[in-house]
Amino acid sequence: MIKKTTLLCLSLCFIIFTACSNDDGSSTPNDQNGEVSLSQLSNGEGALASTGAINLDWQGNAYWELTSTSLTSNGVSYYVWEVIMDGPTDAEYIRIQIVEEESSVSNDMPSNGIYTLGGSMDENDIQIYTNEGDYFFSLTSNGEFELTKNGDVLEITLQATDLESGGIGEDETFIDVNLALKALKD
Repeated sequence: MIKKTTLLCLSLCFIIFTACSNDDGSSTPNDQNGEVSLSQLSNGEGALASTGAINLDWQGNAYWELTSTSLTSNGVSYYVWEVIMDGPTDAEYIRIQIVEEESSVSNDMPSNGIYTLGGSMDENDIQIYTNEGDYFFSLTSNGEFELTKNGDVLEITLQATDLESGGIGEDETFIDVNLALKALKD
């Protein structure tokens, strides 16, 4: 038989849990469907909306750089760029890796186009670091992004589904993300 104090404690916990909000107070140029838009961003800004295990609604600074090392896989050399969007705290951010074959690059910027996300060493990738868990591209994930150069600004719109958090022996959780950013050269 459940005692009245136990029932009262459980009821109180339920009320507190349902009253909590994941809203961090940041304003993000998102519409009501969790979509983000380049048209509402200035150069150097990015916005992210996610649904699933956690609902993120972020806006932050965005910047990019050509990493100092090139990558060689199966005898093919690649340039690697890193795009970062800051989250609401110093520990929260988004990292996008852009990989392109050296022979197809005409300058120190990636080419305009649509890039498929893959998550392997020689593939384009996205990683999201949050206070509630980190999310990575996995075998069950899908996604792509469109990149357009505008001077030294990389304009990127990205959609990805089933980014995964959790590892061996942990519960797996998933999020879907929409991201838009106008990253400045770092």
